[in-house]
Amino acid sequence: MHTRIDDGFWFWPVLYNALAAVAALLTAASDVLLDRQTPLLGVVVMPIDLSMEILSTLSVAILTMTAITFSTMMVVLSTYSTQFSPRVLQNFIADRSTQHVLAVFSAGFTFSLIALFFTNETLTGEVLLSPLVGVGWGLAGIAAFVYFIHHSSVWMRVNNLIGTLALETEKTVERVTTRAISDLRAPLQDEDRSRLERRGGTPIHAPTSGYVIFVDMRRLFEQARRDDAIVDMNTRIGAYIMEDVPVMTVYPEHAGTVDAPVYRDAIRIGDEQMEAQDVAFGLRKLVEIALRAISPSVTDPYTAAACVNRMTPILVMLAQRDRRMSAFYDQGGALRLVAVDLWFEDYLFRAFHEIRHYGLRDVTVITSIVDSLTLVARADDHDCHETLWQFGLQTAAAFDEAATMEASREYVRHRMALLAEATGRTEAYRGMQMLTPLRDGS
Repeated sequence: MHTRIDDGFWFWPVLYNALAAVAALLTAASDVLLDRQTPLLGVVVMPIDLSMEILSTLSVAILTMTAITFSTMMVVLSTYSTQFSPRVLQNFIADRSTQHVLAVFSAGFTFSLIALFFTNETLTGEVLLSPLVGVGWGLAGIAAFVYFIHHSSVWMRVNNLIGTLALETEKTVERVTTRAISDLRAPLQDEDRSRLERRGGTPIHAPTSGYVIFVDMRRLFEQARRDDAIVDMNTRIGAYIMEDVPVMTVYPEHAGTVDAPVYRDAIRIGDEQMEAQDVAFGLRKLVEIALRAISPSVTDPYTAAACVNRMTPILVMLAQRDRRMSAFYDQGGALRLVAVDLWFEDYLFRAFHEIRHYGLRDVTVITSIVDSLTLVARADDHDCHETLWQFGLQTAAAFDEAATMEASREYVRHRMALLAEATGRTEAYRGMQMLTPLRDGS
């Protein structure tokens, strides 16, 4: 399987309910062995009618709390969808705390219902364990409900949401750059590129239309090595692909049949994008929050600036990657896999272009972008300095034309002077007409 089984929303509720059913059967069996003279932890057995009343009350109470919890969850999801972005709903649903809380409630109801079924005068005399465990589960449900309210309120704070999304995107970058075969990455040699252009290969077609959400690079690499072949990817993570369109081309070294299903199974296509390997999708979520924040109906440039600030470490990590290393060679130096990935320029454009476009008249938004470019330039070893400088120059020039207050123009120019210094373009910037002297302390 391409993903762990516990990644699904259903896994923990199903597991908890199965454990609850087993616990109910075990406690019912244990109660059969108890009699009036068998105390447990100093507590004697209780009458059958009282036990049934406790279990029935617990089942109703837990079911009610479950309904309230689901209602709270729907309010959170509705808020996320309208105020932030529909794309962030999957983050809340996939959160382990949310899954465990709902699992506790559903399992508590399952236990109470099954225990109540076996608690009757024909099967048992007087019981103790079933109502005792039921009460304990009810108390655990109250604690889980209080925690869930706190958890939901924390998640609905925009700064916490932005931080969570940024952290998950950083983890995605780390997963992509530190995968098992990352040490085998290298720039694609010109002679290998020419070989691929000259020889014919076997196309591997997509089984269905959708987004490419997972590619098992190691599996493709190992299969290509076993088949003495080269796999040339025709698409990238996050791209939308049509059914029967080639997702890759396999070039066997020797004439023979390519086992297409084996290669096809290394790619997972879904109806919606996921950020397990898609860095651009993680950036897109932050961009959408920023765009809603600077929309005319909200006008919250500081939230947009917070999104820009939290994207800065991600861009630093992407700038430090060697974008030319798109090929994978085995230990013998033979080319086995050619991947398709976005360049740093693509990530930078996706992160800041729309925010720059819709927040062009807001000095807070524009200066946050320029400051972010400066921080990335200071952390990068010159490879992306020209890209950062050109993007910043275009941003400042567009703002200079759109701004209505000279003080705002001056402020952005001062921030651009810092970017010029960080990218080594100070002399060039001094010769531009838009430059004003950098003030002390700016």
